[in-house]
Amino acid sequence: MESSPSGADAGESTPTTGKVFTIFGPRGGCGKTTLAVNLAVALAKLRPGQVCLVDLSLTFGHCAMSLNVTPKRSLAQTSAESLGKLETKDLDFYLAEHESSLRLLVGSNAPEEGDAVTGPHVTALLSTLKRAFPVVIVDTGSVFSDAEISALEGADKILMICTLELSTLRDVSECKRIFSNVIHIPNDRVYYVMNNPFPFKPLGMEQFVQNLEQTIDAEIPYGNDLPAKASVGGQAFVQTQANAPISRGIAALAKTLETEAFPKEQQERKSGFFRR
Repeated sequence: MESSPSGADAGESTPTTGKVFTIFGPRGGCGKTTLAVNLAVALAKLRPGQVCLVDLSLTFGHCAMSLNVTPKRSLAQTSAESLGKLETKDLDFYLAEHESSLRLLVGSNAPEEGDAVTGPHVTALLSTLKRAFPVVIVDTGSVFSDAEISALEGADKILMICTLELSTLRDVSECKRIFSNVIHIPNDRVYYVMNNPFPFKPLGMEQFVQNLEQTIDAEIPYGNDLPAKASVGGQAFVQTQANAPISRGIAALAKTLETEAFPKEQQERKSGFFRR
């Protein structure tokens, strides 16, 4: 079945306004892009044609390479004014498509383009994409630029990626303070995800939680060499190795976000009125 940018094949279950899930982490190497790519593909498997991934890692974005997809046009090559006027039918000009039906837009095609992307760019883009897709995943860099702040402010949920390291604990604590006191994002909009990129745990989970004064909402298991090998091959391991523990962890997170994006449908299913 050919996918549609408008998500029209979803019928009445498609929300009128999509949900934005922004993935953020204070440190490079914490697994943001790996999680963003595989989470987006897992959601596209659940909701074909209804998921868009935006790569806002503006200097060195790797989403397209990780999916072996050739970008059509970057966000940096488009004006914020044009983005605000885009109709759903025009999105095909901008969005590349992955074999999973996931659609992709990159922030820049070259490091020097990244500075052209502003906060108004991101605000206009998310407004347009939310009219076309029930689910929008945004991968970000590890900085508080205007573009990243707009992606955080425009998110229905922020997925804060943590690792069990003392430096990460400090940095996530600082992010928590900035969210609360500077950007004024309520803590209930932040979903804390513990990623395990190492075969050992440098810091105990209890110690991390106690010092952060924050519960961890989801945990992604250690993936051994699977993420690295999949990235080199331009593959999403949730497709190629769906039964691996790391894939199952991401699939579980995808189900949680699906419930966030389609709350009415989930309630109908629980009530016994909804049938696939």
